[in-house]
Amino acid sequence: MRDFFDMTRHERRGTIVLLVIIAVILLSTLAVRSCKTEVPTDAHEAALIQFESEIDSARVDDTTAVPKKPRHAKRKVRKKKQPARSSGSSPQPRRVDPVPSF
Repeated sequence: MRDFFDMTRHERRGTIVLLVIIAVILLSTLAVRSCKTEVPTDAHEAALIQFESEIDSARVDDTTAVPKKPRHAKRKVRKKKQPARSSGSSPQPRRVDPVPSF
């Protein structure tokens, strides 16, 4: 059991350095969280009301409506006629190669 907890000098220093780094990271995150400034409530509420009015899909606002563009007459697309095939000769059947099986 004693061999399990036995460390060399370098291993102890490495463990201590690792623990110090973890502690510094934890303390810095706590400091950053506590130093956050709060947005004034009035400004937050005004921004929230403006956001809700912008995303409201049921409300129609004529000032933001985009004027409709006039539609142009669509051109008729003519399909190319396929050339008539000669019914006298049929194409040669394709050669079927055997499929390998595993």
